[in-house]
Order: sequence, then C-alpha cells, then structure tokens
Amino acid sequence: MNKKQLFENYLMENIDSAYRFAYTYAKNREDAEDIVNESVVKAIKSINQLQMPKYIKPCYIKKMKMEQLKKYRGYGF
Repeated sequence: MNKKQLFENYLMENIDSAYRFAYTYAKNREDAEDIVNESVVKAIKSINQLQMPKYIKPCYIKKMKMEQLKKYRGYGF
C-alpha cells in the first residue's frame, strides 16, 4: 500500500475525530469543516515528504493545527 492509500485509510477511519478536533477551535460547523478540508488537501499534496508511514497521524494533526492557527490568527489566537 502506498502512502496516499495509507492516508486515505487513516482519514476514513478518523474523519469524525478530525472534525471534533477542529470544532474545539472553530466553535462552529462551517469553520470546522473548512479546517478539515483544507488540512486534507495540504496533507495529500505533501504526502510524498512523509518519511515513515507510521507518522501519518501526527503529521495530519500538525497540519490541522497549522490550519486552525492560520484561520484564527487575526482573532486572538
């Protein structure tokens, strides 16, 4: 299985927790969905930079945190 397939499998199994994680920062459904969607796109674009497949989860969570910070930087975050 290649890295992209591993990420897709991870995402299918964990999309609900990713949304809940984003919602804790966003506090509304639309912004949480935007954060998840934007972080998925960025993760897929950079999947080839991933050295070891076992780090898919921490790398994706880091991308989500960066998206959240980017989105709310002007709002006191």
